[in-house]
Parts: sequence; C-alpha cells; structure tokens
Amino acid sequence: MVAPAPALIWLGSAPILFLIDPFDDRFLWPSLVFVPALFLAARSLRQACTAPLSALPEGTAP
Repeated sequence: MVAPAPALIWLGSAPILFLIDPFDDRFLWPSLVFVPALFLAARSLRQACTAPLSALPEGTAP
C-alpha cells in the first residue's frame, strides 16, 4: 500500500496560510507552516526506522 507522508499532505494544504498573513510578518507566520512539517517528517522518519523487518513483504531483502 502506498500512502503519502503526513508532512507532504501538510505542505500541500498549508500554503493558504501565506495568503491570510494577518500580521504582515515574514518569519513568524511562515514558521507556522514549516515547523509542523519538520515535526511530521521527523515522526514519519522515526516510524520508518523503527519498523520491524517482519513488516517487509516476503521476498525482499533490506
């Protein structure tokens, strides 16, 4: 099964926040988009690294 990473879903849907920008700020408001994306990417990477080898399909070698 192929599933998109949560960070990619967030980055695809969050740029609408750039259009809202009520504070006219060039650092704080964009960080609301990228900081959660970094957190989600780190979480996905950690889950991928800690997945047991038994989760691999049969016949594939690491």
